[in-house]
Amino acid sequence: MEVAIEQLNRRATVRLGGRFDYKSNLTFRNNTRPLLSEPDVDTIVIDFADVPFVDSAALGLLLLLRAQAEDARKQVVLRACGPELQRILNVARFHLIFHIEQ
Repeated sequence: MEVAIEQLNRRATVRLGGRFDYKSNLTFRNNTRPLLSEPDVDTIVIDFADVPFVDSAALGLLLLLRAQAEDARKQVVLRACGPELQRILNVARFHLIFHIEQ
């Protein structure tokens, strides 16, 4: 998985590319962890526009990030979720705990 981070107006956008699965654990955590302590970031946006596949381990990473962000008084937003990912998020009821943007 590839990760690119862009920071603008107190929002850090984490653009993921490729499969987001159990192999992505360290890459995802190493790229998102610094954002949790960044004082100029209020919102962490995870952009899925270039992600063709997400597994249950990735969903767990999102839940972990959300819990850590909540402790740091930050919000996590999921963006550009394709139809299949949107279906998975709905089944997992993520729409009840995350803000999801198109």
